[in-house]
Amino acid sequence: MKSTANAIRPNWDPKVEELGLAHIPNILLSANRYIARNELKISPTEMWVLASLIFLSQQQNDFPVLKKDFLADNLSLSPRQIQRSLSSLETKGYISKITRYNNNIRTSNGYDLTGTIRLLKKIASAAKNNSKIDLAA
Repeated sequence: MKSTANAIRPNWDPKVEELGLAHIPNILLSANRYIARNELKISPTEMWVLASLIFLSQQQNDFPVLKKDFLADNLSLSPRQIQRSLSSLETKGYISKITRYNNNIRTSNGYDLTGTIRLLKKIASAAKNNSKIDLAA
């Protein structure tokens, strides 16, 4: 099987590549096919927010820390849409919010992606069996 990096590399101009490429798990992009309950599926807006968090975690080498306004500007969404997506992803178990403080003053939240890793492992198992999975179970 061809490596993912080699498969996409020839398609990108070196000027694009030098600014970096994000690694997003393929199974995330097709996850909804394998999730049995509609309320646990990822909406398109949630997918962009989650992909952005994954990208930021790769850039920051830690859990991603961001201001909602920054993400809203990057995705051409309102801060409220970002907040709804983050809340929904947290409810569905994909992320956990980490409230941060600096000198007892609340700062930007961080987001732990351990839930995404755990859920994608379950979804990958369902994909191998070409079946649906109930993530709530």
